[in-house]
Amino acid sequence: MNAFDIISMSLGLDLSALFERGEKKEKRFTSTSSYERILERVEEAGGKLGYNVQKRKGAAIGLIKGRLTILVHVTEVAESLFLVDLKTGDREDVEAEELYWGDLKDGFGDIVSWHIEGT
Repeated sequence: MNAFDIISMSLGLDLSALFERGEKKEKRFTSTSSYERILERVEEAGGKLGYNVQKRKGAAIGLIKGRLTILVHVTEVAESLFLVDLKTGDREDVEAEELYWGDLKDGFGDIVSWHIEGT
């Protein structure tokens, strides 16, 4: 995590548009649950919603359903505080992105402390 990531967590100071090209969609939330519990809940929620769940290197999980691909990455930002990024690709449409977020957010339940929406 670098300074730009921290700045982008502030709703009024998101500088990502200066550095990213295309329409990447992402959602972020923090959690005070354990690292293992977060990954477990992401896998559970994805599986229940019919996603093909693929573990990736590091703290990442890929959720695939039809043409929709979501990469979930977990980063420890402080002791017992984790930042969870959910990113879709450039070609995902807004409706699919909004649908997946609502369903996944409900599936994550109590691990979500608060969230940041990004474009």
